[in-house]
Amino acid sequence: KMNKKIDRRIIKTNESLTSSLLSLMENRPIEDITINEICDLAKTRRATFYQHFKDKYDLLTYIINKIRLDYLVQGLNEIVDIKQFCTILVERSFKLFSRYRKLIKSSTSSPSFYLMEDIFTKEIMSAVKTKIDETKNFFSYPGSSIFLSNVFAGALMQVLKYSFKNGKEKEEEIIKELSLFLSRL
Repeated sequence: KMNKKIDRRIIKTNESLTSSLLSLMENRPIEDITINEICDLAKTRRATFYQHFKDKYDLLTYIINKIRLDYLVQGLNEIVDIKQFCTILVERSFKLFSRYRKLIKSSTSSPSFYLMEDIFTKEIMSAVKTKIDETKNFFSYPGSSIFLSNVFAGALMQVLKYSFKNGKEKEEEIIKELSLFLSRL
């Protein structure tokens, strides 16, 4: 019983800190946000913050990883068609960027953007490489899964940035283009 109570408190604190940082980052880059501001908005003490996270960048990394688990790769384990897998990853990536558009926009000129981009790119590379390795019997690409996953993740990030700069109306067109590209592999 006691463990469940502790777990709930940890979950509640993490959710509150997450929500606070995301809210603050909609208007300012993380570099301009203090731990005090995050804690005040979350109604949490600084000491509690430091029991959970080393610093605000550790919290940001936690948020990105949680978003990845919740939205990006959840439920994709059973897919054995690499093209379908990649198409779904593309669609989910666009939804994710769309959902956090305001946050991303406030961070694009910030060093934290590169941290977010790096974590996101590594997660996409890892997911694609794992899926390629799992589905080698169903997939005809003879080359290195590391190479292909790097190409895919890099291309996806560039396309997401292109879409972000050129507006939401281009998303469907870009997803169709990427699907066409994937169907040719």
